[in-house]
Amino acid sequence: MDYYALEQSYETLMQTLLSRREMLEKLVDDFRKNQLSEPAGYLRVSRKGCYFQYYWRESLSESWKYLPREKLGKARELAAGEYRDAIVEAAERELAEIKRLLVRVRPMSLNEVFASMRPGRRALVEPLVTPDEEIMREFYDNSYPPLDLYENRQFQTTQGEYVRSKAEWMIAEILQSSGVPYQYEAPLTLRNGNTFRPDFRCLNLRKRKVIYWEHLGMMGDTEYAASVIRKMQIYEENGYFIGDNLIVTEECSLCPLKPETVVNRVQKFLM
Repeated sequence: MDYYALEQSYETLMQTLLSRREMLEKLVDDFRKNQLSEPAGYLRVSRKGCYFQYYWRESLSESWKYLPREKLGKARELAAGEYRDAIVEAAERELAEIKRLLVRVRPMSLNEVFASMRPGRRALVEPLVTPDEEIMREFYDNSYPPLDLYENRQFQTTQGEYVRSKAEWMIAEILQSSGVPYQYEAPLTLRNGNTFRPDFRCLNLRKRKVIYWEHLGMMGDTEYAASVIRKMQIYEENGYFIGDNLIVTEECSLCPLKPETVVNRVQKFLM
């Protein structure tokens, strides 16, 4: 059995419940505000042959007023108000069930069960799901000879390595501040034995997935852009696809890389 998939389904369920609760609370709040502007009164509908007839009664009145065709706008407003009231009622029922589930019937987490064991017993047990700390240790246990440390490297990151451009420095800083484990220019061995040096080797800890990041910094240069096309072909030939296990950012002198672009890539593929 895939225990990690089971643990992921737990996290997905919890995130879905919390997200659903937040959306329902916003919906109820928005509709409650709209109730202040809704027309007061009640709507009655009767059928006459193939047609419907509509009647309106004010909140403090006991008599019903017939709404002719030219006053159907009032009927539509009352029906819309009833519809919104029904939605609020259904949303509040669901909110109560979600809150009850989160408090009383909390789903099981394999990691939480393992962490709750006393240290002496925990030391004797092999967890069904590898802890995050072990995954990170394995990720960083990938020693490799660095390229010439100072060759074309002018920018030092918070993590201590020197990178080649301001854009690479920005990517490294955002990865570090986002808590994403990464290595700079770690070698990637291709199927034919050749080696690439992608700019960053990153770890999506939640998915237990290694993702490479290439920044293409001179896309305004025709020769450079042509070499990039061949490089992307080689990546695909070796099982690395943009949007899956490969992130690509690009820039040229007229269109520099923006921090929000990096943040969006990190949040979409690495968190």
